[in-house]
Amino acid sequence: MAKLGFFTLIAAFIGTLTIVGLTSNDASAGKPCSRAKTETKFLGNACKKGGQDEAKKVMKAFLKDYKKTHAAATCTTCHAKVGGAYPLKPDGLRLFKEAGNL
Repeated sequence: MAKLGFFTLIAAFIGTLTIVGLTSNDASAGKPCSRAKTETKFLGNACKKGGQDEAKKVMKAFLKDYKKTHAAATCTTCHAKVGGAYPLKPDGLRLFKEAGNL
């Protein structure tokens, strides 16, 4: 009889973990993007998909591709500071849009 009670307890625990895992609000999204407003669909979609981690990932991929035609480009070409809210330089958004990212 004790084995049945123990088995029931384990099954309830596993069931609870399963339900919590299925109902969590995209726990894999990570830290949300720090900008209140994303000015482009490119970054907006990345932020919705995976938060700041996904935004960094797509921006790094963009920069890698952009460097093929603009070798001197770095993150600080458009951003005044890399980290925190990633503030843009005055012409940062214009440069990004000119590169074809709306």
